[in-house]
Amino acid sequence: MWILVVEDDVPMGEMLRRRLEESNHSVALATDGLQGFHATQTSQVDAVNLDVMMPGMNGVDLARRSRNRI
Repeated sequence: MWILVVEDDVPMGEMLRRRLEESNHSVALATDGLQGFHATQTSQVDAVNLDVMMPGMNGVDLARRSRNRI
Protein backbone atom coordinates (compact mmCIF):
# COMPACT_ATOMS: atom_id res chain seq x y z
CA MET A 1 0.00 0.00 0.00
CA TRP A 2 1.29 3.49 -0.92
CA ILE A 3 0.75 5.97 1.91
CA LEU A 4 1.38 9.70 1.72
CA VAL A 5 2.33 11.30 5.04
CA VAL A 6 1.86 15.07 5.05
CA GLU A 7 3.47 16.47 8.21
CA ASP A 8 5.32 19.77 8.73
CA ASP A 9 7.02 18.51 11.92
CA VAL A 10 9.92 16.70 10.21
CA PRO A 11 10.88 14.42 13.14
CA MET A 12 7.22 13.35 13.50
CA GLY A 13 6.92 12.73 9.76
CA GLU A 14 10.10 10.66 9.73
CA MET A 15 8.88 8.60 12.70
CA LEU A 16 5.56 7.92 10.96
CA ARG A 17 7.39 7.01 7.75
CA ARG A 18 9.68 4.55 9.57
CA ARG A 19 6.81 2.90 11.46
CA LEU A 20 4.72 2.50 8.31
CA GLU A 21 7.68 1.09 6.38
CA GLU A 22 8.29 -1.39 9.23
CA SER A 23 4.71 -2.56 8.56
CA ASN A 24 5.63 -3.16 4.89
CA HIS A 25 3.99 -0.04 3.46
CA SER A 26 5.56 2.20 0.84
CA VAL A 27 5.61 5.79 2.09
CA ALA A 28 6.05 9.22 0.54
CA LEU A 29 6.60 12.20 2.85
CA ALA A 30 5.56 15.79 2.18
CA THR A 31 6.48 18.57 4.60
CA ASP A 32 3.73 21.08 3.85
CA GLY A 33 0.22 21.23 2.44
CA LEU A 34 1.24 22.41 -1.02
CA GLN A 35 3.74 19.55 -1.42
CA GLY A 36 1.06 17.15 -0.20
CA PHE A 37 -1.49 18.50 -2.67
CA HIS A 38 1.00 18.21 -5.52
CA ALA A 39 1.73 14.61 -4.51
CA THR A 40 -1.97 13.71 -4.57
CA GLN A 41 -2.29 15.19 -8.05
CA THR A 42 0.80 13.57 -9.56
CA SER A 43 1.09 10.22 -7.76
CA GLN A 44 -1.24 7.31 -7.19
CA VAL A 45 -1.55 6.92 -3.40
CA ASP A 46 -3.79 4.52 -1.51
CA ALA A 47 -4.06 6.51 1.72
CA VAL A 48 -3.05 9.87 3.16
CA ASN A 49 -2.07 10.67 6.75
CA LEU A 50 -2.61 14.43 7.16
CA ASP A 51 -1.57 16.97 9.72
CA VAL A 52 -4.34 19.57 10.04
CA MET A 53 -2.33 22.72 10.81
CA MET A 54 0.38 23.15 8.15
CA PRO A 55 1.88 26.00 6.16
CA GLY A 56 0.84 26.54 2.56
CA MET A 57 -2.44 24.65 2.73
CA ASN A 58 -4.03 23.15 5.83
CA GLY A 59 -4.93 19.48 5.98
CA VAL A 60 -8.69 20.03 5.76
CA ASP A 61 -8.36 22.06 2.56
CA LEU A 62 -5.91 19.53 1.14
CA ALA A 63 -8.36 16.70 1.80
CA ARG A 64 -11.23 18.60 0.20
CA ARG A 65 -9.24 19.50 -2.90
CA SER A 66 -7.69 16.05 -3.30
CA ARG A 67 -10.73 13.92 -2.47
CA ASN A 68 -11.50 12.95 -6.06
CA ARG A 69 -7.92 11.82 -6.78
CA ILE A 70 -7.45 9.39 -3.89
